[in-house]
Amino acid sequence: MDIDPGAVEIAKLRLWLSLVVDEEDIKNIKPLPNLDYKIMQGNSLISEFMGINFDVDKKQNSEKSMFKYETDELIKQFQQRKDEFLNESNASQKSKLKKEIDDLLVKIFETKLRTQKTNYFNRLKDIEDKYSVVQNEKQKYELIKQDKDKLNKKFDFDLESAEKQLKEFTSGRKIKPFFLWNLYFSEVFHNKGGFDVVIANPPYVGEKGHKKMFREIRKGNLGRFYQGKMDLFYFFYHISLDIGKQYSNIAFITTNYYLTATGAKKLRQDFKERAIIKNLVNFNELRIFESALGQHDMITILEKSHNERAIAQTCISQRQGIATPEILRQIQNKIDTETQYYKVAQKDLYDGDENYIRLIGSSEISNSPIHIVLEKVKKQGELLF
Repeated sequence: MDIDPGAVEIAKLRLWLSLVVDEEDIKNIKPLPNLDYKIMQGNSLISEFMGINFDVDKKQNSEKSMFKYETDELIKQFQQRKDEFLNESNASQKSKLKKEIDDLLVKIFETKLRTQKTNYFNRLKDIEDKYSVVQNEKQKYELIKQDKDKLNKKFDFDLESAEKQLKEFTSGRKIKPFFLWNLYFSEVFHNKGGFDVVIANPPYVGEKGHKKMFREIRKGNLGRFYQGKMDLFYFFYHISLDIGKQYSNIAFITTNYYLTATGAKKLRQDFKERAIIKNLVNFNELRIFESALGQHDMITILEKSHNERAIAQTCISQRQGIATPEILRQIQNKIDTETQYYKVAQKDLYDGDENYIRLIGSSEISNSPIHIVLEKVKKQGELLF
């Protein structure tokens, strides 16, 4: 899944090319399986459309709605048609099923919007009824206005904007600025409870200069993980723990700054509560991507579970320059002479109230000369505010 439509098409082409290069006789090359609804375009960090969070809705089954049964039936039909589409080989029938799927998707959004509008206007009516007994018209107006402002802030719902988005979507808009995980991959969550594996190389983007991007994410379900001075890729870690099933494996390549960054406190806390760190490969100044600037890359492999005694395999490379396949192989196989390797229990990875992640263990148990000196300064020095 990628926000760039071109990347989605390249991924499909790359899968097909992998079949070509491995086959000596071109006549034996088999067509790719149907990749529709498998490789998709969208913004994976925003699981909302028209102010409706499908992920949150799924958890709020107790909330009553006059359209809930209708919505559930439409989602069920959507999943059935999608399964039929993926298993269909006849081109004409596939085209017919594709249209049915698109029509069902529009009906789902329309029903959700109707639910949202009904709920919103019912709340407005309740506010007006609440203050109907107030005799002073000016006071009544002020009280109603205050409650309406609170309601609008809570709903974060712009009816005009929502209807505009629906019109754009139904007119055949290809690029989606959202991704409804529980809808588009409903079979994964309904049948398995989430993904077995999540792999990502997310963008490294700071909040400075990208306020609008962060503002949109904060409105959704991931807003609970927001904090100042954070990086965009932190959200990708959080959502990977949301969409992965219990004991799923999560593998990322990112910068290594989150280990001690001030803006990554919530990320480290989430790791501590919901994940076992299995591997941390800190490349430091060894460049993994030849063209990218300012690299200090690290591979992070997690398991979605909790066990303070589980051991993390960590390593820190002292190499510089550009990585080669052979160097990476040596680091991976733990035979690189310029890389230091460690085994650290989960409870010893995290240091202090900020939960700094120490690849060689927290400063209290580390024999590192640097950590010994830092711990001495920490205990004897004067704290500066």
